Amino acid sequence: MTKAPPRWLVLLIFALVLAGRVHYAWVLRFSTDSDRDIAQLMCKHVAEGREWPTFFYGQGYMGSLEPLFGALICKLFGTSAFHAGLGTALPAVGVAWLVWLIARAIAGPWAALYAAAFFVTGSPGFSAYMGNPRCGYAVVALLGTACLYLGARLAEREFRGDRPALAWYALLGLVAGAAWWTSAIVVSALASAALIIAVGQRGRILNLRI
Repeated sequence: MTKAPPRWLVLLIFALVLAGRVHYAWVLRFSTDSDRDIAQLMCKHVAEGREWPTFFYGQGYMGSLEPLFGALICKLFGTSAFHAGLGTALPAVGVAWLVWLIARAIAGPWAALYAAAFFVTGSPGFSAYMGNPRCGYAVVALLGTACLYLGARLAEREFRGDRPALAWYALLGLVAGAAWWTSAIVVSALASAALIIAVGQRGRILNLRI
């Protein structure tokens, strides 16, 4: 049996992931991107208690969950472009953690470590979206990955015949609903989670036996 990576190495990888996301939040704080400007304005208004937007200002889509998180950080530590960026950067670290969990379940601890290590750098475009608030891309990545993880765990239990509690399906529904509110681009993750569960049920969802 392959020995698992030492805990200090796992913690080091995640510390580097966190540092990388915070670094992008810092260096992009002077960005003049118009989407970022609106997201920062939403953070400011919510932190000041002036507005509680449901969607991205001026649009009927892209839910406000990420700016709400940024507003909480601004409320706690002061309103600034950097703190608004942390509302994007910190959920992005959660994406790496969920990918680590999924990879560990599929291929073992070393594969999980390698998967998490890809988040240390990443492409410039991906890293920018994971540290530059544009209203929801980091949160939708987090929630979409969470749906895949929950779907896989539910499917595993269904396949073994160990029927999971309905509360776990309710949790998946809550996460899926928040993801859909944030952005419809999560539809591929939602469809994949549903397909994984259907496979795990081996046709029982259609009252068939495969």
